[in-house]
Amino acid sequence: MMRPLHHNSDAVSESISFILLTAIMLLAFFAVYSAGLPAYNSYIDQSHMANVEQSFSIIAYNGNTVAMHKSPFSSSELKIYGGTLATRDAGYMEISYYGDTGGTSLIGSNNTTLRVLEYTKGEDRVAYIDGGVCRDYQSGSVMLVDPPIHSSPDSLIMPTITVYNSNVGVAGNGLTRILFLTPYYSKMSQTISLPTVAHFDVKRVDVKMKNDYADAFGRYFVDTFGFTRSGGPDGEVIVSKSYPSGIRLQLIQSYLTIEAN
Repeated sequence: MMRPLHHNSDAVSESISFILLTAIMLLAFFAVYSAGLPAYNSYIDQSHMANVEQSFSIIAYNGNTVAMHKSPFSSSELKIYGGTLATRDAGYMEISYYGDTGGTSLIGSNNTTLRVLEYTKGEDRVAYIDGGVCRDYQSGSVMLVDPPIHSSPDSLIMPTITVYNSNVGVAGNGLTRILFLTPYYSKMSQTISLPTVAHFDVKRVDVKMKNDYADAFGRYFVDTFGFTRSGGPDGEVIVSKSYPSGIRLQLIQSYLTIEAN
């Protein structure tokens, strides 16, 4: 006599239903995970870069304190999260000054190679450059912290901060200590020897730049000091301003040594 099979059929059906439900739940989990993980990683990266920007504002303050001869040395800290902190040559800046407003009577010029302290993670970059802090986006660069350039109705003070004898290269994860030193610092006397400051009576100033952050510097000169911007050959950014009554231009060449570990 044959036994009814409906009990076995019910068990099989329940097993199939359980497997299907588990599969659906796993697919739903992986769908949510796949969609949410990139968003989460993007949020982490954005938060990290925001912290890097804040740290670089402190880096600029401490670096400028040494470069502008207010202290023989200083230090900062930066938390690295999968990025690289390094010094590198980023281009140049040339300052030309004239005795007339038309730009034909050249008094002199000062050409400086801009070496930056830069944090890079993927396509994100933040740099301490010539006393300021810039961030580079795919659409261009922006100034986060202004360089220590000052003006008055009858004067323009333009420090040029050159990163000197510095080869920083730190990568990975963790806290990095950054040291700022001046080559003018005497450990014996604990004093700072100041470099020579040059003064010129001028009626026109031109600044020509070609570097990764020239766009940010160009807008800074236009927005802050009323310079006029134009483009030069090979992607150069040129800003100019005439002073019909004349001004006293003060150029300060400062040197800064940076170490990191």
